[in-house]
Amino acid sequence: MTLGGLLFGGVVICYLIAAGAYHAHLFTGSATARRLAPMALTAGLVLHSLALGERWYMPHSAAMSPAARVVSTSAWLLALIQLILDRRLGWAAVGSLAVPLALVAVLYANVVPHAPIVQSAVLKSTLVRVHLTGVILGFAGFALAFCLAVVYLIQSALLKRKQLKGAFRRLPPLESSATAAHWLAGIGFWMLTVGIITGSIVAMKVGAPDWYLEPRFIISLVAWTIYAIYVVASSLGGWRGRKTTYFLIGGFAVLVVATLINLTGPASWGR
Repeated sequence: MTLGGLLFGGVVICYLIAAGAYHAHLFTGSATARRLAPMALTAGLVLHSLALGERWYMPHSAAMSPAARVVSTSAWLLALIQLILDRRLGWAAVGSLAVPLALVAVLYANVVPHAPIVQSAVLKSTLVRVHLTGVILGFAGFALAFCLAVVYLIQSALLKRKQLKGAFRRLPPLESSATAAHWLAGIGFWMLTVGIITGSIVAMKVGAPDWYLEPRFIISLVAWTIYAIYVVASSLGGWRGRKTTYFLIGGFAVLVVATLINLTGPASWGR
Protein backbone atom coordinates (compact mmCIF):
# COMPACT_ATOMS: atom_id res chain seq x y z
CA MET A 1 0.00 0.00 0.00
CA THR A 2 1.24 3.51 -0.85
CA LEU A 3 1.88 6.27 1.67
CA GLY A 4 -1.16 8.11 0.37
CA GLY A 5 -3.31 5.02 0.90
CA LEU A 6 -2.08 4.58 4.48
CA LEU A 7 -2.72 8.23 5.29
CA PHE A 8 -6.16 8.06 3.70
CA GLY A 9 -7.04 5.01 5.81
CA GLY A 10 -5.91 6.79 8.97
CA VAL A 11 -7.99 9.86 8.14
CA VAL A 12 -11.10 7.75 7.59
CA ILE A 13 -10.64 5.88 10.89
CA CYS A 14 -10.04 9.06 12.91
CA TYR A 15 -12.96 10.94 11.37
CA LEU A 16 -15.19 7.91 11.87
CA ILE A 17 -14.26 7.74 15.57
CA ALA A 18 -14.76 11.50 15.94
CA ALA A 19 -18.17 11.37 14.24
CA GLY A 20 -19.29 8.49 16.47
CA ALA A 21 -18.06 10.27 19.59
CA TYR A 22 -19.80 13.52 18.68
CA HIS A 23 -23.04 11.63 18.13
CA ALA A 24 -22.66 9.71 21.39
CA HIS A 25 -22.09 12.92 23.32
CA LEU A 26 -25.04 14.69 21.69
CA PHE A 27 -27.56 11.93 22.37
CA THR A 28 -26.23 10.48 25.66
CA GLY A 29 -24.21 13.30 27.19
CA SER A 30 -21.23 10.96 27.62
CA ALA A 31 -18.26 12.82 29.09
CA THR A 32 -15.88 10.22 27.68
CA ALA A 33 -17.26 10.76 24.17
CA ARG A 34 -16.98 14.52 24.70
CA ARG A 35 -13.24 14.18 25.39
CA LEU A 36 -12.63 11.60 22.68
CA ALA A 37 -14.28 13.50 19.81
CA PRO A 38 -11.87 16.47 19.53
CA MET A 39 -8.88 14.19 20.17
CA ALA A 40 -9.82 11.91 17.28
CA LEU A 41 -10.62 14.90 15.09
CA THR A 42 -7.23 16.46 15.83
CA ALA A 43 -5.46 13.22 14.93
CA GLY A 44 -7.51 13.01 11.73
CA LEU A 45 -6.61 16.58 10.81
CA VAL A 46 -2.89 15.88 11.26
CA LEU A 47 -3.10 12.82 9.00
CA HIS A 48 -5.32 14.69 6.56
CA SER A 49 -2.78 17.52 6.37
CA LEU A 50 -0.03 15.03 5.53
CA ALA A 51 -2.26 13.33 2.96
CA LEU A 52 -3.10 16.63 1.28
CA GLY A 53 0.57 17.59 1.15
CA GLU A 54 1.33 14.25 -0.48
CA ARG A 55 -1.56 14.63 -2.94
CA TRP A 56 -0.88 18.23 -3.93
CA TYR A 57 2.89 18.31 -4.11
CA MET A 58 4.22 14.84 -4.83
CA PRO A 59 4.60 14.14 -8.57
CA HIS A 60 3.59 10.49 -8.24
CA SER A 61 0.23 11.56 -6.77
CA ALA A 62 -0.93 13.28 -9.95
CA ALA A 63 -3.55 10.57 -10.52
CA MET A 64 -5.92 12.39 -8.17
CA SER A 65 -7.93 14.90 -10.18
CA PRO A 66 -7.90 18.61 -9.24
CA ALA A 67 -11.64 18.45 -8.48
CA ALA A 68 -11.07 15.56 -6.05
CA ARG A 69 -8.25 17.47 -4.36
CA VAL A 70 -10.54 20.47 -3.95
CA VAL A 71 -13.22 18.30 -2.30
CA SER A 72 -10.68 16.70 0.02
CA THR A 73 -9.18 20.09 0.93
CA SER A 74 -12.67 21.47 1.59
CA ALA A 75 -13.30 18.52 3.92
CA TRP A 76 -10.05 19.30 5.75
CA LEU A 77 -11.06 22.93 6.19
CA LEU A 78 -14.53 21.93 7.39
CA ALA A 79 -13.00 19.62 10.01
CA LEU A 80 -10.56 22.34 11.08
CA ILE A 81 -13.30 24.94 11.55
CA GLN A 82 -15.36 22.42 13.52
CA LEU A 83 -12.42 21.76 15.82
CA ILE A 84 -12.01 25.51 16.39
CA LEU A 85 -15.73 25.88 17.13
CA ASP A 86 -15.48 23.00 19.57
CA ARG A 87 -12.37 24.30 21.36
CA ARG A 88 -13.32 27.97 21.44
CA LEU A 89 -17.13 27.91 21.74
CA GLY A 90 -17.87 24.40 22.95
CA TRP A 91 -20.11 23.69 19.95
CA ALA A 92 -19.59 19.93 20.00
CA ALA A 93 -23.11 19.28 18.74
CA VAL A 94 -22.30 20.77 15.34
CA GLY A 95 -19.63 18.10 14.96
CA SER A 96 -22.32 15.42 14.75
CA LEU A 97 -23.12 16.87 11.32
CA ALA A 98 -19.88 18.54 10.23
CA VAL A 99 -17.54 15.59 10.83
CA PRO A 100 -19.70 12.98 9.02
CA LEU A 101 -19.96 15.44 6.14
CA ALA A 102 -16.18 15.80 6.06
CA LEU A 103 -15.83 12.01 6.21
CA VAL A 104 -18.18 11.51 3.26
CA ALA A 105 -16.30 14.16 1.25
CA VAL A 106 -12.95 12.45 1.95
CA LEU A 107 -14.35 9.06 0.95
CA TYR A 108 -15.88 10.46 -2.21
CA ALA A 109 -12.70 12.27 -3.22
CA ASN A 110 -10.56 9.16 -2.73
CA VAL A 111 -12.82 6.26 -3.72
CA VAL A 112 -15.17 7.37 -6.51
CA PRO A 113 -13.68 7.39 -10.05
CA HIS A 114 -12.82 10.94 -11.12
CA ALA A 115 -13.02 12.86 -14.36
CA PRO A 116 -9.94 12.57 -16.61
CA ILE A 117 -7.04 14.84 -15.67
CA VAL A 118 -6.29 17.57 -18.19
CA GLN A 119 -2.78 18.95 -18.52
CA SER A 120 -2.51 22.60 -19.54
CA ALA A 121 -0.11 25.44 -18.79
CA VAL A 122 -3.06 27.72 -18.04
CA LEU A 123 -4.22 25.33 -15.31
CA LYS A 124 -1.00 26.02 -13.39
CA SER A 125 -1.51 29.80 -13.41
CA THR A 126 -2.18 32.12 -10.48
CA LEU A 127 -5.72 32.63 -11.75
CA VAL A 128 -6.45 28.94 -11.32
CA ARG A 129 -5.02 29.03 -7.80
CA VAL A 130 -7.39 31.89 -6.99
CA HIS A 131 -10.25 29.89 -8.52
CA LEU A 132 -9.44 26.79 -6.46
CA THR A 133 -9.03 28.83 -3.27
CA GLY A 134 -12.41 30.48 -3.81
CA VAL A 135 -14.10 27.14 -4.43
CA ILE A 136 -12.49 25.51 -1.37
CA LEU A 137 -13.36 28.35 1.01
CA GLY A 138 -16.84 28.68 -0.47
CA PHE A 139 -17.63 24.98 -0.16
CA ALA A 140 -16.35 24.78 3.42
CA GLY A 141 -18.29 27.90 4.43
CA PHE A 142 -21.51 26.64 2.86
CA ALA A 143 -21.07 23.17 4.37
CA LEU A 144 -20.77 24.54 7.89
CA ALA A 145 -23.61 27.01 7.30
CA PHE A 146 -25.70 24.01 6.21
CA CYS A 147 -24.84 22.15 9.43
CA LEU A 148 -25.78 25.16 11.55
CA ALA A 149 -29.02 25.60 9.59
CA VAL A 150 -29.99 21.99 10.34
CA VAL A 151 -29.06 22.47 14.01
CA TYR A 152 -31.20 25.64 14.07
CA LEU A 153 -34.22 23.82 12.63
CA ILE A 154 -33.85 20.93 15.10
CA GLN A 155 -33.43 23.26 18.04
CA SER A 156 -36.37 25.48 17.07
CA ALA A 157 -38.56 22.37 16.66
CA LEU A 158 -37.55 21.07 20.11
CA LEU A 159 -38.15 24.50 21.59
CA LYS A 160 -41.61 24.68 20.02
CA ARG A 161 -42.46 21.28 21.50
CA LYS A 162 -40.96 22.38 24.84
CA GLN A 163 -38.53 19.45 24.82
CA LEU A 164 -35.86 21.39 26.65
CA LYS A 165 -33.88 18.52 28.15
CA GLY A 166 -31.25 16.07 26.95
CA ALA A 167 -29.79 16.83 23.53
CA PHE A 168 -31.43 20.29 23.47
CA ARG A 169 -29.12 21.51 26.23
CA ARG A 170 -26.06 20.43 24.27
CA LEU A 171 -27.01 22.37 21.14
CA PRO A 172 -25.54 25.84 20.46
CA PRO A 173 -27.70 28.84 21.44
CA LEU A 174 -30.44 29.40 18.86
CA GLU A 175 -29.49 32.96 17.99
CA SER A 176 -25.79 32.12 17.87
CA SER A 177 -26.45 29.33 15.37
CA ALA A 178 -28.41 31.68 13.12
CA THR A 179 -25.77 34.42 13.32
CA ALA A 180 -22.86 32.05 12.62
CA ALA A 181 -24.71 30.48 9.70
CA HIS A 182 -25.42 33.94 8.28
CA TRP A 183 -21.77 35.01 8.38
CA LEU A 184 -20.46 31.71 7.03
CA ALA A 185 -22.97 31.80 4.16
CA GLY A 186 -21.95 35.38 3.39
CA ILE A 187 -18.27 34.41 3.22
CA GLY A 188 -19.12 31.34 1.16
CA PHE A 189 -21.18 33.44 -1.27
CA TRP A 190 -18.36 35.85 -2.02
CA MET A 191 -15.85 33.02 -2.33
CA LEU A 192 -18.17 31.17 -4.72
CA THR A 193 -18.53 34.40 -6.71
CA VAL A 194 -14.74 34.60 -7.01
CA GLY A 195 -14.62 30.92 -7.99
CA ILE A 196 -17.24 31.28 -10.73
CA ILE A 197 -15.73 34.44 -12.20
CA THR A 198 -12.15 33.13 -12.25
CA GLY A 199 -13.30 29.73 -13.51
CA SER A 200 -15.13 31.41 -16.39
CA ILE A 201 -12.03 33.42 -17.30
CA VAL A 202 -9.87 30.28 -17.27
CA ALA A 203 -12.39 28.42 -19.46
CA MET A 204 -12.31 31.26 -22.00
CA LYS A 205 -8.50 31.39 -21.93
CA VAL A 206 -8.10 27.70 -22.71
CA GLY A 207 -10.73 27.93 -25.43
CA ALA A 208 -13.19 25.47 -23.90
CA PRO A 209 -16.14 25.19 -26.32
CA ASP A 210 -19.54 26.28 -24.97
CA TRP A 211 -18.26 26.21 -21.37
CA TYR A 212 -21.22 28.35 -20.28
CA LEU A 213 -23.61 25.58 -21.38
CA GLU A 214 -21.94 22.85 -19.36
CA PRO A 215 -24.05 21.33 -16.56
CA ARG A 216 -21.37 22.05 -13.94
CA PHE A 217 -21.43 25.77 -14.73
CA ILE A 218 -25.22 25.99 -14.95
CA ILE A 219 -25.78 24.17 -11.65
CA SER A 220 -23.08 26.24 -9.94
CA LEU A 221 -24.89 29.33 -11.19
CA VAL A 222 -28.18 28.01 -9.78
CA ALA A 223 -26.50 27.49 -6.38
CA TRP A 224 -25.01 31.00 -6.60
CA THR A 225 -28.47 32.44 -7.34
CA ILE A 226 -30.02 30.70 -4.32
CA TYR A 227 -27.30 32.06 -2.04
CA ALA A 228 -27.56 35.51 -3.64
CA ILE A 229 -31.28 35.59 -2.79
CA TYR A 230 -30.41 34.51 0.76
CA VAL A 231 -27.73 37.18 1.19
CA VAL A 232 -29.98 39.95 -0.16
CA ALA A 233 -33.02 38.80 1.83
CA SER A 234 -31.13 38.40 5.10
CA SER A 235 -28.88 41.45 4.80
CA LEU A 236 -31.22 43.98 3.18
CA GLY A 237 -34.64 42.46 3.74
CA GLY A 238 -34.06 41.61 7.39
CA TRP A 239 -35.10 37.98 6.97
CA ARG A 240 -34.19 35.78 9.91
CA GLY A 241 -35.18 32.45 11.37
CA ARG A 242 -36.59 29.34 9.72
CA LYS A 243 -37.34 30.74 6.28
CA THR A 244 -33.71 31.69 5.67
CA THR A 245 -32.36 28.33 6.82
CA TYR A 246 -34.19 26.62 3.96
CA PHE A 247 -32.14 28.69 1.50
CA LEU A 248 -28.94 27.46 3.17
CA ILE A 249 -30.05 23.84 3.00
CA GLY A 250 -31.37 24.07 -0.57
CA GLY A 251 -28.33 25.98 -1.82
CA PHE A 252 -25.94 23.46 -0.33
CA ALA A 253 -27.89 20.55 -1.87
CA VAL A 254 -27.53 22.16 -5.32
CA LEU A 255 -23.84 22.85 -4.66
CA VAL A 256 -23.28 19.18 -3.82
CA VAL A 257 -24.85 18.19 -7.15
CA ALA A 258 -22.52 20.62 -8.94
CA THR A 259 -19.56 19.08 -7.10
CA LEU A 260 -20.59 15.55 -8.05
CA ILE A 261 -20.80 16.57 -11.71
CA ASN A 262 -17.42 18.28 -11.44
CA LEU A 263 -15.83 15.11 -10.06
CA THR A 264 -17.35 12.55 -12.39
CA GLY A 265 -18.17 14.52 -15.53
CA PRO A 266 -15.87 14.76 -18.54
CA ALA A 267 -13.25 17.49 -18.34
CA SER A 268 -13.34 20.27 -20.92
CA TRP A 269 -10.54 22.63 -19.92
CA GLY A 270 -7.49 22.21 -22.02
CA ARG A 271 -9.13 20.46 -24.98
